[in-house]
Amino acid sequence: MSPSSKALPLLLLLLLLYQSSANLIRDTCKTGARADPNIKYDFCVRSLESDPRSHNAHDLHGLCEASIDLTIRNATRARARAQELMKKARESVARACLSDCMDLYADAVSKLRDSEKAIRSKRYGDANVWISSAMDAPTTCEDGFREESLRSPLSRENSDVFGLSAITLAITNRLLSWFF
Repeated sequence: MSPSSKALPLLLLLLLLYQSSANLIRDTCKTGARADPNIKYDFCVRSLESDPRSHNAHDLHGLCEASIDLTIRNATRARARAQELMKKARESVARACLSDCMDLYADAVSKLRDSEKAIRSKRYGDANVWISSAMDAPTTCEDGFREESLRSPLSRENSDVFGLSAITLAITNRLLSWFF
């Protein structure tokens, strides 16, 4: 058997595994979008497919681990962006709003890290509580600007973190329902 014909079965296996993870992502996003109006199918698929860990996920638990990691990274970036903008802000009201957002995201990242540990331990109920709590950060951050009649410079970050949190919450809810 030639070396190229020996590699063919391996290549086919890798292709099947990739296709399987793509189906897992699409099926998960479809189920989530049907169950929760906060989940947008295209955003869900695009987000999960952007993370290499999602492609290595062989089951819903693995996809959940990738999803919480993606959510943590985005919340951490949102906090860093708020901090960067706060240094440049000229208005005291804008600085105060950005400072509030930094605090909200610091707390959210802490809760999401707790969720990550809970997911690894398959304590999906605990993860749900912490993810739900962390979901308040982007909404409260956005509301702070709105209440001051200011345009939020963090709207995209807030929207992404909220959406990713909703996706992760939908996955943990599905996993939780399988255990009870």
